[in-house]
Amino acid sequence: MGGGLLSALSTVVLLLLLPPLAVAVGRLHDTSRSGWWLLLALVPVVGWTVLLFLYCLASTPSANQHGEGPVQPGQALSTSTSRALTLTSRLSGG
Repeated sequence: MGGGLLSALSTVVLLLLLPPLAVAVGRLHDTSRSGWWLLLALVPVVGWTVLLFLYCLASTPSANQHGEGPVQPGQALSTSTSRALTLTSRLSGG
């Protein structure tokens, strides 16, 4: 009985961890970095800080070795993005 519960728990953990890992690797690819940079998460505090910095960097404007960028040069922002930017500037008093 315990083996079945452990197997079910392992499956749930795997299903819950894969999507965030895929998003993190995709974001690193957007900045022209390999997914191996995600291993920095294993270094407490410093690694997390470096990864947070990398996630906040702007995407490369053109294609890189990982494919096309998420926003192509000259492409307009989506309506929801422009609304969020407007709201943010209003809240910050800008």
